[in-house]
Amino acid sequence: MNERIQLPASTDVLIVGAGPVGLTLAASLAAEGVRAVLIDKQAEPWQGAVWKLPLGFSSGVMRARVNPKDGQVYLCDLRGWSTNAVKDGQFCRVRYTGGEPSGVSRRVPLPVGFEVVKGGVKLTFSDPLDRKTAEDDENWTGEWANLVGKAGAIKSAKEELPISAVRLLDDRKSVIVSIDKMRPVSNFTLQYRIKGADGSPVTGELHGTIHRVP
Repeated sequence: MNERIQLPASTDVLIVGAGPVGLTLAASLAAEGVRAVLIDKQAEPWQGAVWKLPLGFSSGVMRARVNPKDGQVYLCDLRGWSTNAVKDGQFCRVRYTGGEPSGVSRRVPLPVGFEVVKGGVKLTFSDPLDRKTAEDDENWTGEWANLVGKAGAIKSAKEELPISAVRLLDDRKSVIVSIDKMRPVSNFTLQYRIKGADGSPVTGELHGTIHRVP
């Protein structure tokens, strides 16, 4: 994994599946140093990417639980090793607050699925995207390192991710990011700055490993 990814104070959250519970958890959980893991089970061995959830706490988060009575997420926080937390501990609640100050609810698209496909990667979001910004390859960038060549040789130098095109699928939630000379790689970073279907800004950064290319 990319050296920019810090070790958390406790175990990261692994979300397998994009059903109602998985999507709710992925969209609600957030932590100092905790990231959602998006798993591509089409490949063997499994491969995937991690994405930092867009909230933060003052202490390392562990033992997140969804309360079945109110549907909200409760977390115990404890400062551990390799963390920049500023407090020794906390007891926190993550809840939906109604969106915009005007009372109009806005759902910001969040990454909920990742898959390595022929010639690139497929990234699925929780909500529809704006086609114009999603398909503008200038809004996508990244880098990769430790590329594995045909003879098994590893090239360790970082290179710009050669993104050639981006296509929004018919569901308006999934994009295919086409990458020239797609190959196995130990570390990659994919950054995006696009918009949701309602015009809300959608930004983020994924870090991952590609073990196998279809």
